[in-house]
Amino acid sequence: MNEQTKFPFRAETRLIGLAFPAIRALLVHEAQEHGLELPENSDARVMMVSEYGHLTFDALENGVHACVMADQTDKLFILKESLVESIEHFAPQLAESLTWSDAAQHKGHPPNFQLATVTAVTPIGKSFLRVTLSAQDLSSYAQNAIHFRIILPPKGDQAPQWPRLNDKGVTIWPKGDKALHRPVYTIRSVDTHRNELVFDVFVHEGGRTTEWAQNVTIGTQIGITGPGGGGIPDTQAITIYADETAFPATARLLEALPHSVGGRVVLQAGTQDYPLPDHPNLKVIWHSPHSDQTLPDVAIADRTSFPEHMLWFASEKEDTQKMRAFCKSQDIDVKNHYIATYWSRT
Repeated sequence: MNEQTKFPFRAETRLIGLAFPAIRALLVHEAQEHGLELPENSDARVMMVSEYGHLTFDALENGVHACVMADQTDKLFILKESLVESIEHFAPQLAESLTWSDAAQHKGHPPNFQLATVTAVTPIGKSFLRVTLSAQDLSSYAQNAIHFRIILPPKGDQAPQWPRLNDKGVTIWPKGDKALHRPVYTIRSVDTHRNELVFDVFVHEGGRTTEWAQNVTIGTQIGITGPGGGGIPDTQAITIYADETAFPATARLLEALPHSVGGRVVLQAGTQDYPLPDHPNLKVIWHSPHSDQTLPDVAIADRTSFPEHMLWFASEKEDTQKMRAFCKSQDIDVKNHYIATYWSRT
């Protein structure tokens, strides 16, 4: 199967004025950070492989030619958005001025954006609120992808501005006092026939989404984008380490992983009242956040006992950095594992 057959959807753009070594360095960093493959990596061309498709970058005399390829239009858009967001960090003017080759095919809101209405908010234990949304079309959420973004307007804004595509195919997000809050959450459950989506919010002091969930009224309209990545792993043995922010994702894994999969689940929490599905071969162990051992300490110590297990680790930024450093020191290929930052202390 050639590239055109495997990835029938593609879009191209020229990054004029961007030095190829700069984009190459960015891609190498992203590949190392997220465990992505670079099947081609030379002074003239780099190819990156992700769960959504392929991205290629070719050196030009005055910049870089970029091409993104996917097997679905929503995956193609996610690749385009991730590229633009990466470029925004070091060349914001370039990100706003680039033009996609398929710009004429899309108008209005981004194709992965839709409005959703809050239909219920229910306490789950002492530390979570379960939010139910009624959306327009959740047919694309039937896949294994388990994450999405909620799009919240500023507090008190009764006339929010939602993202739109400009005539170059680039998403324009509101700025200033109209800027939107776009956190990533786990889809706890989805009913594609009723177009109903459920997600859980970990209640903690100072959390913007926490404050929103505690005060939102039924019937409020928000935006959502997705679905995103971080799906159900294909493995026969797994060790899962999660703090409270990753409990909903852990619950999805316990529901979806076949009963033949073995391993253990180490959960760090002050309370043990979050409802978790039973899995016959995945033993749940509770770890106190007040222990002398941090969550990455436990995971590192366990590795000698479970060297063949897939490692699934989701926690705070410094914890995940410690896990990645350990994997690097032990020549553990992170692309075969899942190590994700779900929040940051800073």
